[in-house]
Amino acid sequence: MKGSRGAERVIVVLLAVTALVVIINTFRMTRTNDIVQSAKTGTFLSTVDAVGYIVRDETVMATNTSGVLESTVQEGVRVMAYESVGALITGDADTELMQELAQINAQIESLSQSASSSGASSVDDSQIDGTLSQSLENLKYAAAKGNTANAVSIAEDIRILAERKAGVTSSSDTEAQLAALEARKSSISASLNGVREEIYAPRAGMYSKNVDGLESVLTPDAIENVTAKDVDGYDELLENATPQGLCKIVNNYKWYLVFAVEAEQIDDISSGKSYTVKFKEASDKELSGSVTYISEEDEDGRCAVVMQFTGHLDNLTSIRKTDIVLYKARFSGIYIPVNALVVKDGVTGVYVQNEQSNEFKSIEIVYRTDDFVLADPDADGVGDYDNLELYDSIILNPGVEALE
Repeated sequence: MKGSRGAERVIVVLLAVTALVVIINTFRMTRTNDIVQSAKTGTFLSTVDAVGYIVRDETVMATNTSGVLESTVQEGVRVMAYESVGALITGDADTELMQELAQINAQIESLSQSASSSGASSVDDSQIDGTLSQSLENLKYAAAKGNTANAVSIAEDIRILAERKAGVTSSSDTEAQLAALEARKSSISASLNGVREEIYAPRAGMYSKNVDGLESVLTPDAIENVTAKDVDGYDELLENATPQGLCKIVNNYKWYLVFAVEAEQIDDISSGKSYTVKFKEASDKELSGSVTYISEEDEDGRCAVVMQFTGHLDNLTSIRKTDIVLYKARFSGIYIPVNALVVKDGVTGVYVQNEQSNEFKSIEIVYRTDDFVLADPDADGVGDYDNLELYDSIILNPGVEALE
């Protein structure tokens, strides 16, 4: 009997050890099968896309005499008051030569602008690469979330960036073409027998030959009480405007942007505050400007917005209409999918996987969407819980009470 009882005790001990081994292995397998994500930083931009119109203080130089304007100043160059900007060739000059001179002037202007744009692109080439890389990541994320509209928009941005990067003109080729055109221009100017009427700038500012007929219509005074319906009519104004004048001088120190959007899109911006705007027709240049006016919401739920800028914008004198992106806010923090969020003892946080066990860590949310939150990596812990740190292994779908 004693031997039998001893054997039973051994069996019981063996069964207990076996059960313990099974429990340990099960725990290890469960932890091994946890889906985890490394805690890394992310940035979310709250933006509004719109079509904007540039409004400037412009002085047009007009004449009653017909002829060909021969500019001695390049487009967009700042001139002093009463400085000579070119000459109007009139009288008995050879008509064919005058036409050729006008064509050459147009070619020089076009090439000069291309050289300026490509120069800016080469300087910002690394920025274009960085933007392309980030846009590709954003496209992957949008596609994974099934956000078709966002994916299409991002894909279009990628196409534009790729074309800009591939379409940069060789500066040496451009310089050679400009030199040849300038030589021909000098030759024609010397052979023309017409009367040269010097043209002088009436004020200081940026010189431009891009007269579009709206210089006296879209003025700073005209947009003081602009409405969304007014902005909607700008396209028709552009189509029907008749350019009058030889050239103009633009006040480049202070200029304005006006656009119309849905009122709910801008319910979190305020007059008097500064925001960054991306100008897509100016090589995606980003400038900070202040909101000077927001109209009352109209019956269609839309508002007009006016912003004032003092920064330099490439091709400011030649741009009237441009696609823009208004950056309302920028949030940065540790990226956490919402399916990782839990509430423990009234504290919002996540579980992270350590070598020995799963540990709960608190978070401080700085921005939230339906899909993810951004948490402050430098926040203090809450109570007995440490704050989530970069590169912690966040457990997804941890199986505890989810944050509502």
